Amino acid sequence: MVYLDVSGKEMELGVGEEIRSLSSGGFEYYHVTDHGRVFTTHPKRYTPFKLNGMAMQLSPLSHSLGYVYVTMQHDTGRRLKPYVHRLVCHAFIGPIPSGMEVDHIDHDRSNNNISNLRYLSHKENQGRIRPRVLSMSQIEEICRLYTPKRSRWCKVEWGQKELSAKFGVHQTVISHVLRKYRSRV
Repeated sequence: MVYLDVSGKEMELGVGEEIRSLSSGGFEYYHVTDHGRVFTTHPKRYTPFKLNGMAMQLSPLSHSLGYVYVTMQHDTGRRLKPYVHRLVCHAFIGPIPSGMEVDHIDHDRSNNNISNLRYLSHKENQGRIRPRVLSMSQIEEICRLYTPKRSRWCKVEWGQKELSAKFGVHQTVISHVLRKYRSRV
């Protein structure tokens, strides 16, 4: 089969990269690789060209929490946006057992390689969360640096996204700090 990247150019699968069908999950025209790339051979999927025996790579999208997802059309006709890590596990490990979750071993939610994924119970998965405590001096610095966006012409130097990258925490932590401590500092 000929594989096309998201721009329609012909591409090769990576060395040792394996591809499997997602037809057992209700996605007859979709395939996923063990590296987390998703392809479609759907005849009605909008593309600027006919797919005639070719597989087109779907554009991966990033969720606000860091998970990668794609837009797919289920065999029932419904459009769904499944997480890629769940598709990879379903294709290469098997259906997700009841009460289990997919865990990213290296804590990188964008790394959907099968060697980085496994099933854990909810309790085990929650126990793996790395606690990140901010010191009071870091909280004060966050409140001092934060510049809220006042208009679309105002350049934000230290928004929540930039602060979360600087301090190595999720954006929701920054939001919580600002709500709780901003008026006190």
